[in-house]
Parts: sequence; structure tokens; C-alpha cells
Amino acid sequence: MSTVADVMTRDVKTLSPSDTVAQAAQAMAELDVGSIPVCD
Repeated sequence: MSTVADVMTRDVKTLSPSDTVAQAAQAMAELDVGSIPVCD
């Protein structure tokens, strides 16, 4: 049986609540992703 470690994403890019929407949009465009976790 697979474990979470087998399918998890490593080195996840995160944003902080103080980052701007422009920074979030730029990071998502650079990484070609549709969302980035925001961690407090």
C-alpha cells in the first residue's frame, strides 16, 4: 500500500498573508500552477 510520502509534493512554494496579490500571481505564473498555499 502506498503512503502519503509516496505521493506528496516536496519543496512546496508557499506565500505568507502579507504577500501581495501581485506577488501571488507572479509566483503562480512562474511555477505554472493554479494555486499556492498561504501559511500563517
